[in-house]
Amino acid sequence: MLKSYNYNVVASGAAPTITVKQTQIIDRSGGKKPYTIEYLQKRFGVTVTTQTPDPNLPAGADIQIIIGADYKTS
Repeated sequence: MLKSYNYNVVASGAAPTITVKQTQIIDRSGGKKPYTIEYLQKRFGVTVTTQTPDPNLPAGADIQIIIGADYKTS
């Protein structure tokens, strides 16, 4: 879905745990992508959190989205 809106998706894969109940969006850009963050909050209906960069994420991954069981396609 994000690729269809011309977002640069650098990687996708399974969540770190088997059951993630709530969708999570993590800003790892240090606040450098405010318009993208605003769009994603509205699109997924969640509040973005911030964390320090994860060394396990691919280079260039500014925002991490973990789709939870609560996600419904529309």
